[in-house]
Amino acid sequence: MEPRVGVANLRVDSPDGTFEIGRESFPQFGFLKLVGVHVQSDQVRLANPDPTYVAAALTVLREA
Repeated sequence: MEPRVGVANLRVDSPDGTFEIGRESFPQFGFLKLVGVHVQSDQVRLANPDPTYVAAALTVLREA
């Protein structure tokens, strides 16, 4: 299976730009808690990194 990587264009309508990813949608939260990893929150904020940084990261992921 070939991994697929890309950039998603998401529209978030919230006053402060944060939204919940929903722990029930990510069972990994429960596993991480069991193994002692602290997950502070399921509140996330969209990032706007420099396009050059994103292009470099995607290139590395595609080549991995």
